[in-house]
Amino acid sequence: MDLSYDDLTEAFLDREYFVLDLLPEQVPADSRGQYFKIEEHWRLNGEKQAQLERFYRILLKLNCYYDFDVVWLDRPVRNPKPTELLRYVMNLLAPRPEPLRIFLDDDAAMVHICGDDLYLTVYGPDERLQRIMTALARSEGLYFWQPPV
Repeated sequence: MDLSYDDLTEAFLDREYFVLDLLPEQVPADSRGQYFKIEEHWRLNGEKQAQLERFYRILLKLNCYYDFDVVWLDRPVRNPKPTELLRYVMNLLAPRPEPLRIFLDDDAAMVHICGDDLYLTVYGPDERLQRIMTALARSEGLYFWQPPV
């Protein structure tokens, strides 16, 4: 029996994950910097939309290497047209956005984007996907890193 996308998502949440982010590493909880003020500034001054546009360009490039099953509002779409993918990503600007889940190559890895975050998460990436994501992140001025366990 095939797993539902919700079950599949739950299974991925227990796997190794990496983050595609504006910052090169996790900000320590005891940091003396102004992370929360800067994050709020980014959200209020257009960085959220700019970040989603970067994510969209990265996802387009990634879809050249991997098949996608994009799940938004519990409706899966296999390899959506670029204009459809853009619509799904930009829907994350809505006041109460639904997360966007992308399952790669018949569920080998999962990309998760939550509209409240300025980063995306990749669950279960193998070495090849890590290498590609690192290069794609650099192409957009972003960082791809693994949070400490």
